[in-house]
Amino acid sequence: MRSMQQTTLVLALLAIGSLAHAQGFSADWVDSSARSGTPKRNRVFGQDDKMRLEIYDDPGSSGPSAILLTDFTQQTALIMVPTQHLYMDMVAGRVDFAWQNGVMAPLPMDWQLFWPDSVEDACAGWLKIAAEHRTQMTCKKIAAETINGRSTIKYQVGGSQNGLAWVDQQLRILLKMEADGTHLELQNVREGLQSPSLFEVPAGYRKMEVAVKQALAKRDTYLDEASGRNHHEESGMHACKPGYAMLGVQLDDIVFLCRQVLNDTGSEESKVDGDPATERKGMHACPAGWYVRGIRAPNPFHRSKNWLLCSRYASVALTDEEKSEPWTSPSCPWADILSCPAHIQGCANDRPVMTGMHLAMSLSGNSFLCAKTVQ
Repeated sequence: MRSMQQTTLVLALLAIGSLAHAQGFSADWVDSSARSGTPKRNRVFGQDDKMRLEIYDDPGSSGPSAILLTDFTQQTALIMVPTQHLYMDMVAGRVDFAWQNGVMAPLPMDWQLFWPDSVEDACAGWLKIAAEHRTQMTCKKIAAETINGRSTIKYQVGGSQNGLAWVDQQLRILLKMEADGTHLELQNVREGLQSPSLFEVPAGYRKMEVAVKQALAKRDTYLDEASGRNHHEESGMHACKPGYAMLGVQLDDIVFLCRQVLNDTGSEESKVDGDPATERKGMHACPAGWYVRGIRAPNPFHRSKNWLLCSRYASVALTDEEKSEPWTSPSCPWADILSCPAHIQGCANDRPVMTGMHLAMSLSGNSFLCAKTVQ
């Protein structure tokens, strides 16, 4: 499990807002979702308006493979890679998260869902967020409940996925969530003062945005961003340029990692696969022999209702199609961080063409169909 993409999931789920209380805390963040197999355990620390998330690739690791630092007062966030003494700044505005200046931060809906405005009436804030994103959602307060010795308020939520959520009454954070195979929980919560050094970048670390972009430019790939010069629209949706297939995607902001599959774009055929959608291996897919170039996907509540821009080229055959698990793709391994952008889910380098995908409300539930090319 050495994937930069883990950062996006944990950033969306654990960067859960500035605490309304001055006390600090530490906890384990455990993902025991059905798709994750063996439960994954990371560490999170909070003090005042600062949080630290330590990401562990392996249970026996001597140290974290990545560290996320968030300062909610200053509205900043950054990721550190301890093994390479690198860090990446992230634009982390409290309300307006987006792909900005080549840096990724989560959408406000993902952020605020895990940081309710009120413990006693979390529904009000959640329903407001859903309405702002034109999404149907139901929410009902159930009752007070004790989880692992902590007092919580239990809520039932509905939409494209139905589930339960427990909000910690003392820390005002989402302590636990269960929804359609997703099971996320804070465990071993300990309240207490945390050292200021936990929320600082150690001396000797260097920024990595420039190095990443320079390395990426040397490959047959590029980032198609949410807007600006590196943004392509086709058939009413965001897409890779003609001649390129999707290799990876940052789903919340629909930023694509695109890989070239052909030079003669004049002979490329394209079409939209919508509703009803083509299905293969339990997920929305382009027709056999076609690759994904673009996607129009709603917000996290209705990601199952997406549209794909599919393309094919007569001299490019697709073989060995297999399912790719979201966090095991070697597209962006920690060891190769300077040759691949951060926060990308998608296909492995040995099957670099995306042919289908299943999108879930939780990023850990996403999966992809990936294939090799034969020319």
